[in-house]
Amino acid sequence: MQAGPVTLLARFQFPVRRFRRDRRGAALLGWALVGALIAGLVAWTVDLAERESRSHATAQAAW
Repeated sequence: MQAGPVTLLARFQFPVRRFRRDRRGAALLGWALVGALIAGLVAWTVDLAERESRSHATAQAAW
């Protein structure tokens, strides 16, 4: 027996009623975009911190 997507969503306590009302999935797409934006900002911040750290270490070594 294969479970359908709605059954799986209910199994993991996803708000199925809200999901059914939003037939185009715009809410899910919006949350996915927000998540991608946050992940991008975190990656950019970590990269910036690493570059600053390397730059500071180089300046200290040169001094």
